[in-house]
Amino acid sequence: MFKHILIALVILQTAALPSAASDTVYQGKVKWWDNNKGFGYIESDNGDPDIYVNASQIDFAGDAHLCLSGCMLPEGMCIQYQIYTDSTGRERAYKLQLC
Repeated sequence: MFKHILIALVILQTAALPSAASDTVYQGKVKWWDNNKGFGYIESDNGDPDIYVNASQIDFAGDAHLCLSGCMLPEGMCIQYQIYTDSTGRERAYKLQLC
């Protein structure tokens, strides 16, 4: 049963991403994070504008302990991520991983 739930979550999360997703991996630091609301912003190391990220896009795999009581991303934490454009044309971070 849990296997089916996990597969469904992966399918739903993947389906939610538009085809305008990038394979390029970027690096930056957490600029601001609101654990209660589950979102924040990443400051890119290459000087691009800050990018929005939602907790549902965090993929810490081997570092799952960071999300046991809600995913907390402390300011300054080094993050690698990819970018997609949502249905409103805004860029969003997804596939977050620790540097």
